[in-house]
Amino acid sequence: MDFNRLYSFLKVSERGSITKAAGDLYLTQQAISKQMLLLEEELNLNLFNRSHNAIVLTRDGETLVRNVSPLFDHIQESISQLQDKMESLEGVIKIGTSFDSPRGKLVHIINLFKTKYPNVRFELIFDIDFALEEMMLSNELDMGILFVFREKKILSGEPLETKKYGLYCRKDFYKKYGPFRSYKNLIGVPFVEYTHNFGTFGAWMKRNCPAESKAFLQQRPEIVVENDKAIEEFIGAGWCMGFIEESRYLAQRKTKQLVKLFPKAQDIRPSLDFVTKKKASKRFIEIEFKKHLFEFWNANNATGVCSGAAPTI
Repeated sequence: MDFNRLYSFLKVSERGSITKAAGDLYLTQQAISKQMLLLEEELNLNLFNRSHNAIVLTRDGETLVRNVSPLFDHIQESISQLQDKMESLEGVIKIGTSFDSPRGKLVHIINLFKTKYPNVRFELIFDIDFALEEMMLSNELDMGILFVFREKKILSGEPLETKKYGLYCRKDFYKKYGPFRSYKNLIGVPFVEYTHNFGTFGAWMKRNCPAESKAFLQQRPEIVVENDKAIEEFIGAGWCMGFIEESRYLAQRKTKQLVKLFPKAQDIRPSLDFVTKKKASKRFIEIEFKKHLFEFWNANNATGVCSGAAPTI
């Protein structure tokens, strides 16, 4: 049984016109007429007495309306009750997110979610990726928005967006340690790194200059920090070279006096992932928030809130 045809049939009987019913249902008159013919064929009943100016229900048609109409009323009432129940949902969603994730975008998405589920509360924790990963493994967080996580057997990630990082230094730093005509010139130059295990330089050099990577990776970073902003500040102070996210560089290049090293090299493109435990059972509010997050993450926002900038507090 095609319930769309039944619903169209009720609308035609209510409006007394195929044309008016088609307008209510945002369908063409031809589509409604075809549905009615197919319904009569499916039920082996004559439901309408058709004339040039009017369409009138037969006795069978009137009987069908009496029997079917209460069923659709019940369906609509059930949907309304379910919607009311969903709006009254309560609970807490605990989210861990990297310092370098677009916090303004996340705050905006949470605000939208709370207009639909006002009784759901949120706890946000901002920290380095690996610290948040440990909190997820110990069930202190329901989900995370991370660039890096190690426990692939326990945690799964779904990409939200990709960022591009290039190798930069200040112009005066370039004059002091350059010119950088080949990748060999990078050896012995002070650099800032995210982790002691060369999380950025290792990937970048193995991709662009594997022959020089071994000698370079035997060095120690001048500074180790796990935050984009701090790395940008050290590079901007002229103490070292390091990796900066492309959009941040473009927004601040006039004031930072930065130059990109080896502009033809392949940039690093880490993925910002939505991370959860693989085998953990998900609450309904978590499932709903995940769908909401992916729907709105890359949606354009006229107010600019979703640009990724952190909100002013």
